[in-house]
Amino acid sequence: MIYTPRTTAPDPYSLYWQGIAYGGYNKFNVHNMYPGCTLPNCTAYCEGRWMEIMNWTSTNLPFMNATYWYAHTSDGYPRGSTPLLGSIICWRNWDEYGQPDAGHVGVVEEIFYDAYGQIERLGVGYSASGGAYFTYRTNISAANNFKYKTNSELQGFIYLPSQPVDFNSDEGAAILFASEHRLIFPRRF
Repeated sequence: MIYTPRTTAPDPYSLYWQGIAYGGYNKFNVHNMYPGCTLPNCTAYCEGRWMEIMNWTSTNLPFMNATYWYAHTSDGYPRGSTPLLGSIICWRNWDEYGQPDAGHVGVVEEIFYDAYGQIERLGVGYSASGGAYFTYRTNISAANNFKYKTNSELQGFIYLPSQPVDFNSDEGAAILFASEHRLIFPRRF
């Protein structure tokens, strides 16, 4: 699967982000910014984005606050600590009084590597309840354990069931090279 990162806001009238009651595919609650649209909401964004990536009309992602997504393994999606393209990054957050809040999730749209091939930072797309309709950030740093704000903590990543190839990684570069060049292997007799 060829992965196309989303770095701009989705169409609010796309079926992936329209609520089910409005003829769309998204199971999350509709907000008032656009008629029938489930954004701004981080969980609704991730649901819509996964449907868009996979060309699905539904997901098994949980219908609950983002802070519980990573631990909710009954959805059947694999999880881990390494960011992959299209994976959902899950954070636990605290408010200014040190109390846990609803958490936050986003989709890993791009992975940026340093000169040594190590992950340096991520490009993450998300939406936020009561906040921005869409945000794309490229400063989610590995050196800061992929925090998106001071009072957040990385829980991990939820992986797509069919993982796209990251052509910036060593494995992806080899696949890209092989697809762009005709490789001739000698026959052995």
